[in-house]
Amino acid sequence: MTTAPPPQQPPGTPPVVYIVDDDAATLEALAGMVRESGYTPVTFGSGTEFLDEAPDSGSACLLLDYHMQGLGGLDTLLELRRRNITLPTIMMNGRDNVRLAVQAMKLGAFDFIEKPHDTRALQESLREACARSRELHEKSEERLRAQAAVEALTPRERDVFNLLILGASTKEAARELGLSPRTVDVYRAGLYQKTGSSGIADLVRLAFHAGILD
Repeated sequence: MTTAPPPQQPPGTPPVVYIVDDDAATLEALAGMVRESGYTPVTFGSGTEFLDEAPDSGSACLLLDYHMQGLGGLDTLLELRRRNITLPTIMMNGRDNVRLAVQAMKLGAFDFIEKPHDTRALQESLREACARSRELHEKSEERLRAQAAVEALTPRERDVFNLLILGASTKEAARELGLSPRTVDVYRAGLYQKTGSSGIADLVRLAFHAGILD
């Protein structure tokens, strides 16, 4: 059973919870619980169906069964990691197994829940996973905005920017680029205006958000 993923979520809409389980009754029960908890369930009957949709919602998490026919939970999680799709994932397993839990955590699983699940424990795990998803989404949007600001710079502005964020003084940047200090100051002022920065600290922060500085 598959329900199509929703369109991009407008601000303020409930987080999406993707549910992947090859047991129809379990899938239906989990969808009801997720809906009653205030989230939007989107269900898939197999790992393959889920990956075919390649869902990547703004604020979402994943409930993923470990034991499924065909593509299992770990392989599904591994493929998500290979595609660089980050969804806080709660792995579900029919029996308590520390080895399986460790394997899932190594692949980035957010939590590991035993089936039949304790509703309250699962709801708490979902709450934490969705909060983590929102945090990741906000950071992703922040990075995209920062990258767009940097990409809007001219080549020479980018040269000056790269030197300033590494701590170069006006004289050092001028010497490195073969410019006069006054010209570098002009570029610096233009960078502040173009990026909405008030000083070097803001430029450095922008570089961190854009992934230029680690």
